[in-house]
Amino acid sequence: MMAARPARGPFHDVCQRAIELAPSIDPHDLARYLDAVLEWNARIPLVSRANPTAVIARLALQSIAMYGVVLVALGRAPRRVLDLGSGAGFPGLVWALANPPQRTVLVERRARKAAFLERMVRVLGVASEVYAQDIVEVAAKSAIGQFDCGVTLAVGPPSVTIRRIAPLLVPGGVAVTSWPARGAIPPDNLAGLKRDRRAGAARYADMVSGTEEDRSARAALPEHRATDEAPGTCEQQAEGDAVARALVYRKPKYSNS
Repeated sequence: MMAARPARGPFHDVCQRAIELAPSIDPHDLARYLDAVLEWNARIPLVSRANPTAVIARLALQSIAMYGVVLVALGRAPRRVLDLGSGAGFPGLVWALANPPQRTVLVERRARKAAFLERMVRVLGVASEVYAQDIVEVAAKSAIGQFDCGVTLAVGPPSVTIRRIAPLLVPGGVAVTSWPARGAIPPDNLAGLKRDRRAGAARYADMVSGTEEDRSARAALPEHRATDEAPGTCEQQAEGDAVARALVYRKPKYSNS
């Protein structure tokens, strides 16, 4: 049975769109989470304070779009997710709402943002842990090879973030990151990672906001292509300010790295 639609609020349209993209998500919990991000943003800088409602809406829908990417790349819902540089909880907390059985580790080294994440984990009742530390410390805590998915949403250059996530993945796991459409992908891409030419043989979800504030949203992105620099990656591109590239790395199924 389809979830009831939440009462109209600043994120009413976002929650309606979320139900279409991820029918399993509880729109009431999503609205409660997004409202909390907006409220807390007045106290601590969770997102940009220039039109934060529009920014939160875009991040929420991009998070769900990235979840669609992972469903296709893995062929199933992720079981254990690492969200590196979680910030306000995008995309990790949104994914946790869309997939309650998923266990999520939210890594956020900034203490005040980590405190917000810990509160949201309690309020929403999701199966998530917050690590208020650096990725190096996470790796030192025996996290190597424990995650079937690692994700970042516009946190640093893709080549750097995916290189950090890759050792923490199980063989066959995927790392997904986003990058603004107008941002240049670093030329070295994912050099140094073992390359799996079978990676990402799928069609990817679009990475547009789809909100009323953004009329540049497009229905879908073109088929992926493996980049020449690193055949184990896939890149999605489209025009428009709200569009982001989705870069996907799949760790070879037989790998010790």
